[in-house]
Amino acid sequence: MRLPRNDARHEQGQILVMGVLLLTLLMGMLGLIIDGGSFYQQRRQTQSAADSAALAAAGALKDGATTAVAIAAAKEYAANNGYSNNGTSNTVTVNIPPTSGDHIGSSSYAEVVISEKPRTFFIQVVLSAGTVGGRGVAGFAAGAPCAMCVLSAHAHQALSLSNNGNLTVVNGGVIVNSDQSDAATLTNNASITATSIGVVGGTQGSNNYHLTPAPTLGISPIPDPLAAVPVPSVAGPNKGSITVTNANSSAGSPYVINPGVYTNLSVNNNGYLSLTSGIYVVTGTIDANNNGHITGNGVMVYYACSSYPTPCNSGQAGGRLSLSNNATYTLVAPASGTYQGLAIFYDRNNTAPITLENNAPDNLTGTLYAKSARLDLSNNAGVGQLNSLVVVGTATLSNNGNIHLALNLGQNFPLTTSTALVE
Repeated sequence: MRLPRNDARHEQGQILVMGVLLLTLLMGMLGLIIDGGSFYQQRRQTQSAADSAALAAAGALKDGATTAVAIAAAKEYAANNGYSNNGTSNTVTVNIPPTSGDHIGSSSYAEVVISEKPRTFFIQVVLSAGTVGGRGVAGFAAGAPCAMCVLSAHAHQALSLSNNGNLTVVNGGVIVNSDQSDAATLTNNASITATSIGVVGGTQGSNNYHLTPAPTLGISPIPDPLAAVPVPSVAGPNKGSITVTNANSSAGSPYVINPGVYTNLSVNNNGYLSLTSGIYVVTGTIDANNNGHITGNGVMVYYACSSYPTPCNSGQAGGRLSLSNNATYTLVAPASGTYQGLAIFYDRNNTAPITLENNAPDNLTGTLYAKSARLDLSNNAGVGQLNSLVVVGTATLSNNGNIHLALNLGQNFPLTTSTALVE
């Protein structure tokens, strides 16, 4: 039996309509797949560009650039990656400090937001009113790897405390770079208390010793955190040696000297020596004893060898600091400039010890940096005020030798970590 011609034509029309609808649906699905992939790829590109631009801005800030220069660096980097900030197809917004997220208001962080119109092939009508974009935040933070940094790589008992020797660190940790099994040694009521304690090698202890918290052993050694600090260049001839006693100074009228190169500075028998602000080089000894007093504000002392400005030879003992018998050494580091926050700077090869003994307190504000030297406190030597980052080769505290170190980053040589993405 044959269908009437009109019914057949009607059925064929329905099939055609359904075919067109199905084809439209398939084309729409294909469009979604293609444009969705394009949309996702575009999102990745804008995110990558925003991250890279934020890192460029953070790097500029870390190097001391102004906010305007850092913003320009971010926009230049974005433009080199195809985002010209033309306001039509794309926009690039740089906020220093960030205006959203976890680092709002922090001037050492940069926020970059990149937006652009979606690039579509099939469904432009659907997405033409929207945008696609990415946001990146990068920055750097001031910091130090440790408050007490003992750098010797292979010394036995690189950090040694005995007979009530005590090291207390607030706002920072202790790191010992030595790879020896006795890298940190404590005996006879010795103790270390810090935010953290890390040792490349091992620790040994006996007779009621205390380590708080428990040390982390087998850490990776840290590099010298002040390796990039330049050696000071102080012009002029050596001014020789100066000795100050109570015969030529008093608390109300100290003996005053100016920056320069000196051989020895000796202060004893209730003498008072005042250092005016600036950079001093000592090739011999700064020696204060028997109630001798040394003071200075805005002062950095560089302990060199007699060959200065030629550096010390490896393992050579050069200028040194020695305090004993109730002597005091009260210095505040420079507040600005190349040596901002750096109070004591030993030639990097100088092995002469820093010695405090017999009730000699060291009231120091600023970083103590003696990469190859030993810090030696003994016989009730104590620290009345040490708001310092301490970087030494080795350290020994014995017979009630005591360090109370309260790290204040704002009063020390400014150290920064590398820039990093944080959001």
